[in-house]
Amino acid sequence: MSAIAAIDLGANSIRMTIAEKKEDKLKILDKMEYPLRLGKETFLKRYISPEALKETINILKVFRRKLVEYAVKRYRAVATSAIRAIDNQDFFLEQVRLKTGINIEIIEKSEEERLVYLGLALEIKDFKDIVDQGVTFAKVGSGNVEFSMLKTNEVFFSRSIPIGGLRLRENLKKVSEEHFKDAMEKYVHSDIKMLKQSMPKIKTKNFFASGSLVKVLRQIISPSGKAIPRKKLEQFYKELKTMTIGQLAEKYDLANEYADLLLPTTEVYINFLELTGCDKIECINVSFTGCILNQMAGFFKSGFMTKQIWKSAISIGDKYHFDKPHALRVSELSVKIFDQLKPIHNLSIKHRYLLKLAALWHDIGIFIKNSEHHKHSYYLISNIEMPGLSSQDVQIIATVARYHRRSMPKKYHLEYTSLGNKARVVVSKLAAILRLADALDRSHKQLVQDINIDIEDNEIIINVKFNEGGWLEKIHFDKKKNLFSRVFGINIELIERLK
Repeated sequence: MSAIAAIDLGANSIRMTIAEKKEDKLKILDKMEYPLRLGKETFLKRYISPEALKETINILKVFRRKLVEYAVKRYRAVATSAIRAIDNQDFFLEQVRLKTGINIEIIEKSEEERLVYLGLALEIKDFKDIVDQGVTFAKVGSGNVEFSMLKTNEVFFSRSIPIGGLRLRENLKKVSEEHFKDAMEKYVHSDIKMLKQSMPKIKTKNFFASGSLVKVLRQIISPSGKAIPRKKLEQFYKELKTMTIGQLAEKYDLANEYADLLLPTTEVYINFLELTGCDKIECINVSFTGCILNQMAGFFKSGFMTKQIWKSAISIGDKYHFDKPHALRVSELSVKIFDQLKPIHNLSIKHRYLLKLAALWHDIGIFIKNSEHHKHSYYLISNIEMPGLSSQDVQIIATVARYHRRSMPKKYHLEYTSLGNKARVVVSKLAAILRLADALDRSHKQLVQDINIDIEDNEIIINVKFNEGGWLEKIHFDKKKNLFSRVFGINIELIERLK
């Protein structure tokens, strides 16, 4: 396998790792890192200055020469929190592409969380046994803090919180150094309190952390071990509060880009340990560029994560007091119809999963109000955050659920027209299938025992076997089949199979 590369434009530095696949692992060929505080500008001003753009381009030109030197044909270059929300993002990406030839991808928080999670799962020995005990993952970066909790047979809880060290410094830059420590503690405590309100009641025995900042903490506090005891971390924090940034840099021989971030980073980790009740931080050597490379090399196995996401999805339904038997049956029927109509819908396995989730959540809007609940479902789903689901995925799921009843997709519907052409086609197809599945459990009594679909030249026949008379299902099937006929251009009929 030829060399592959990953580039990460972070808030505090720009990194690149080049590697090649050797059997079942990666062989690192080269690593490069340049300190550049893109987040220092973007977190408050929300734009990249010409000076920062020029520095970024110069660094990436060096990276480009390395890519040529190692004959790298495949790379992935991503930008995270520092670039994610800037106002001149398009201009920045265009200038980088034109002047370096490198295409930068703005990676979403959910994808960043997913990659880090899979990287940890790959790195940690006996991962499944540890998950049985309950595990917390944290990565305190310069911009955002990633926090996840996972336990077998429990929900997968994950949040990205904007309290990274550099972001805290920038948000509190007008506070004097004398009062910074107190202001920072209050700021962090406030965000942690909001996190606690949304956390599930999961007891986790293990606490793992990754990233360059926790690595620095371990080297200072526990240089001979892989773990940072909570008591030692708290003692170190007391010391930090008595020192200036200059004194800290001199005593521990730290570069400035790390020295001024240790105080807020340590404070966040102490809060997390208090929150979870864990007595130490296990440090894992997982870099974000390494996570990207492992994905490119095909080393990640996401099946376990998919199961955890499904459990979390059901938990979200429970939160809104949904009719679980109905939701699960409609989801099951949607998938069955999807699978049997594969010759005509031309959709992927990913679209199948989005349909499965849309079907599960299609009625959660009833929590707000029964009338027009499809619109309320759209609103609630649109605001769901879940690792592994991009904002585009969530919007597709929400829009499919929105069209499970009443109006068909219209050009003047903002939620529909805001999607791209391809996504609108996907929504129309999935919504058409969801309407059929929902009709087949109109009584909410799970009367369908089995379905089998025959695809003929001019017609599709859905053969249904009911446990008992499904007259309500048959009436609503006829009412809700029109969208399917319009989208796929073929008539569809239901025939009841005799027992």
